[in-house]
Amino acid sequence: MIGIFARKTPVLVLKDLDLIKDVLIKDFSVFASRGMPTFEKAEPLSQHLFSLEPKRWRPLRIKLSPVFTSGKLREMFSLISECADNLVQYMEKLADKQEPVECRELTAKYTTDVIGSCAFGIEMNALSNEDSEFRKMGRKAFTPTWIALLRIRLRQMFPWLYEISGYILPQTETTKFFIKVIVETMEYRETNNITRNDFIDMLRELKKNPDKLGNIGMFTYYFHILS
Repeated sequence: MIGIFARKTPVLVLKDLDLIKDVLIKDFSVFASRGMPTFEKAEPLSQHLFSLEPKRWRPLRIKLSPVFTSGKLREMFSLISECADNLVQYMEKLADKQEPVECRELTAKYTTDVIGSCAFGIEMNALSNEDSEFRKMGRKAFTPTWIALLRIRLRQMFPWLYEISGYILPQTETTKFFIKVIVETMEYRETNNITRNDFIDMLRELKKNPDKLGNIGMFTYYFHILS
C-alpha cells in the first residue's frame, strides 16, 4: 500500500490483490463511495454509476440491473455478432490495401458500433463510414483541448466555483451532441411505438415515471433537458 494526496485529501492506493478483492467484492458496501465530486449543472452526462455517491448510486443501480441481466445480454449477442461481421469485412478491406493499421482506432470504431446497436438501437456506422459523426464525437470526448483543461483545473481547484459556473458555462459540443441523439431516439420510438427493452426504453419509462427513482436528483435535471 502507498499513500498519496489528492489536493488536501489523503488517498490510500492498494497494491495487494487480496485487499483489492476485499474492497471491490467482499466489503464493497463499506467502500461504496467513488471519491469523485459530481456537478449536475456543469456536467449533466457525468451523473452515472461510476461517479455517483452511494445515496444516489444504490437506487440507480437497482433500476439499471434489469437492463443487464443474463437474458438481456444473450439477446444482445446477435447484435454484437452483426457488428463483428462488419468488423471482419472492414478488416478484409484494410488487408487489401496492405497498409499499417491503427489498432486502437479500429477497436474504437467497433466498440462505437456495438454500444450504439446494443444500448441505443442506433446504427453508428463507425466502421463503414470514415466520416461517422459518432466516431468524431467519440474522439473529441477524449481529445484534450485548452478549454477542457481549464474546466478540469477549475473543477479540481475550485469545485464550489465550478458548480456555480454550471449555470453560465456553455455545454461542450459532445454533451450537446449525445443529448440530442438520445432525445431524438426517444422521440422516434414514442412516435413509431418501437420497443427494444434496452437502455433507451428504460429512460423512456423513467421519464414517464420519475418518481420511481425517488430523490436521485440527476434525473430531475436530465429530464428537464429532455423536455
